[in-house]
This record gives sequence, structure tokens and C-alpha cells, in this order.
Amino acid sequence: MGNIVSCISGLFHSIISFVETILSTILGFCRAVISGIANFFRNIVNSIASLFSCRCC
Repeated sequence: MGNIVSCISGLFHSIISFVETILSTILGFCRAVISGIANFFRNIVNSIASLFSCRCC
């Protein structure tokens, strides 16, 4: 009986670690995409600001 409980416990631990790995991968990908989009918009805003500042000069 103890062997079955140990097998089930090991199975649960492996499933949990697998799910944690998938979630961390997805979160890392989302973080990279969001930071890339934020950098893109920041570059656009900086470009527009530099155009207007040059015209003011």
C-alpha cells in the first residue's frame, strides 16, 4: 500500500513541476513580448518628440 501512495505522490510531483515549467515558459514569453511592444512604442514617442523639438528650434 505504501508503494502505491509513493508512486501517486511521485506522479503528482512530476505533474506539478511540469505545469510550473510550462507556466514559467509562457510567462517569460509574455514578458518578452510586452517589453518588446513597450520599447517599440517608446521609440515611436521619442522619434515624434525629437521631430517636434527640431521644428521648434
